[in-house]
Amino acid sequence: MPKEDEWISVKEVMPIFAGYAVLATLENIYGQRRVEKVFTGYGCGKQWYCNNKCIDMEKWKVIAWQELPETYKGE
Repeated sequence: MPKEDEWISVKEVMPIFAGYAVLATLENIYGQRRVEKVFTGYGCGKQWYCNNKCIDMEKWKVIAWQELPETYKGE
């Protein structure tokens, strides 16, 4: 299992659960990158979905992902 805060290339391994939320590094055709929370789709993780309506997932591809961080526990 990867360490916390470690990016995993989609070429190495994909999340194994459908509907699984992860942080993803997205890249467009111009090489621009951004980080978004995305969800894996059904069908062996071949499709990704994003709730941010400003992101057209047809124009951005997921190149790496990592587990979501733990929530803040307080003091």
